[in-house]
Amino acid sequence: MSPGSKNNTIGNEPNRLASKAPTLWLRAHIIQSIRQFFIGKGYLEIETPHLIPAPAPECHIDALEAGHQFLHTSPELCMKRLLAAGYKKIFQICRCFRQDERGERHIPEFTTSIALAVGEKVQVGVIYDPLRDELFSAVAGRGVWCNGRPVQVSRIDHLDDAVGGFDWGHSNQDRQTAIQAFQAFAPHLTSIRGFGSAALALAYVAAGRLDLYFNPSLKAWDIAAGSLMIAEAGGQCAPVGGQTWTWQPPAGTPASISVGCLASNGLLHDEIQHRFDTIP
Repeated sequence: MSPGSKNNTIGNEPNRLASKAPTLWLRAHIIQSIRQFFIGKGYLEIETPHLIPAPAPECHIDALEAGHQFLHTSPELCMKRLLAAGYKKIFQICRCFRQDERGERHIPEFTTSIALAVGEKVQVGVIYDPLRDELFSAVAGRGVWCNGRPVQVSRIDHLDDAVGGFDWGHSNQDRQTAIQAFQAFAPHLTSIRGFGSAALALAYVAAGRLDLYFNPSLKAWDIAAGSLMIAEAGGQCAPVGGQTWTWQPPAGTPASISVGCLASNGLLHDEIQHRFDTIP
């Protein structure tokens, strides 16, 4: 908080700042540990410009203007230029600047989802929920865990007892599909949940917290880790409408093709697939 902030209370300022000391020390240790780790692995620490001529073409991220330039929303583009110039191993710890990140309608729900695919088979998946400090992880053929504890899908075998998760789409067609799916399933479910993170919803299916989940339009990076977790936990996760997933798209094929996703604990899959197939 700046000294000129409206919420600043001068009398409490010394105590308020002193109370931040443990957090600041922890932050310093974390940054130092990250830096030491990468330097120890032979990475070169770099610092890319905060001001860039034009923001990345990302329709869901608003860049902040600064004069005739923009504050960067991510160092990715500048770092890729260095990689293209021959730098093999680089890293940086930096700030990113985005507009309206915490507006009045902001819901603070997010996850980190990482997957390793060899050919067309996902071998490792990790999903981290920092707000709840839950780390979901899976290795092909070895199971799935939440914070080191094995988890598995639920044993619910009737829709009337099931908890379902549904998410919205961006295009009008995706939204129409989402509405039709909701109408087909909602009357038969005991409860319904909506998520801001598809990856987290898939992890919840794997952990038995959801019995089924539908999203009309997901990218490969949304699905990869969660699909492995659900398979390892005994459930099913499949594309809908005759679509297919590919983790290694052929040269010249867009990597960002959206595909509908229907996931379940496996026991319900035939029934929900049948209901989904009857949607006009």
